[in-house]
Amino acid sequence: MKRSLLLLLLTLSFVPRLQAGPVEKTVRIDILGTTSQPTAMEVVEISAGGKTSFAEWAGADRQKVVLAEFPATNHWQQGSITIKPTSTGRIGLALTGPYVPEFEGTKQLRAIFAHFDNFSATAGGNPVSLNNGSFENVGGNGTPQGWMFANTDKSNPPVTEESRAKVINGDAADGDKYVRVWHNSRAWQGISVEAGVPVTITFFYRLERGGQ
Repeated sequence: MKRSLLLLLLTLSFVPRLQAGPVEKTVRIDILGTTSQPTAMEVVEISAGGKTSFAEWAGADRQKVVLAEFPATNHWQQGSITIKPTSTGRIGLALTGPYVPEFEGTKQLRAIFAHFDNFSATAGGNPVSLNNGSFENVGGNGTPQGWMFANTDKSNPPVTEESRAKVINGDAADGDKYVRVWHNSRAWQGISVEAGVPVTITFFYRLERGGQ
């Protein structure tokens, strides 16, 4: 995986939809093809109520970024998505919240926080290595081991210490900790995949109380 390509795809995944539409109570996971030759993906299945789309803003690479949205409440619930990559390499999971402008026609976003916990992955029914899926192990800088945090460069509003992605203690779906993110401050991890082998990502999620 080339770091420059990863950063490019993460940057592109922050590009907003041109039409905001009605506010939906959702969380989102962007699945990024991040091998040196980015892999296209087929969506095989998504949990009840979920919906997917490809990144139209990526042009010819649109099928190399899957945007998966899951209906959310303020209570933990389980979600899953199964994709099938066209080539062997790695894909990235970018955990984020919904794109919601503060005011219609503006680029200022509302920071709607999404919580994620208890990630696991299988490929062809066999476990896939996904590091620290419950965010229990946290480094000295506050970043969960095996993950990285990514903020949009020109966030509106700016990402602050209070609004940045972070690990939170208490009321987790599994263990003691979970991660909190929003559209402009995300958590990311890459996992290995094989061409033609379906990969299922399972996790728990919710919206922060008072977020919508």
